[in-house]
Amino acid sequence: MPNPRKSATKPAAPDTTTNEIRLTRATPARQRKSTAPASKRTATKAAAGAAKAPSHRAKGELLALAVGHLKKHPGVALTPGEIGRAVGGSSGAILNGLTRHGAEHDITQTGERPVQFTHQRAKRAAAPRRGSRKTR
Repeated sequence: MPNPRKSATKPAAPDTTTNEIRLTRATPARQRKSTAPASKRTATKAAAGAAKAPSHRAKGELLALAVGHLKKHPGVALTPGEIGRAVGGSSGAILNGLTRHGAEHDITQTGERPVQFTHQRAKRAAAPRRGSRKTR
């Protein structure tokens, strides 16, 4: 099986004086020039860059986005990868953040393999009823 990493060779025009065929290396795909006009290439790169998540977020911002996503879907078990695709973040960073700080935001880990997290709405403590105490 040919090695896909090596660039392919293609036969050059035959040498008519010596009846030899010389092989020349084909230009690798990454070095070929695009045939699209420059304005279209620039627009395509800009559109691709707009779809990506920001390269750097403020401290705690990814955790807040992950918690917000889980709060939008209460009772649904989601993996860090699913949350990461929804909010545009790393599944590993989301896993670390929810494992460390999830309890502060009413987030519980519901699965081991795969790891899943669920948001449970905090239950309010029942207020004592008036007049329910026994009197002597």
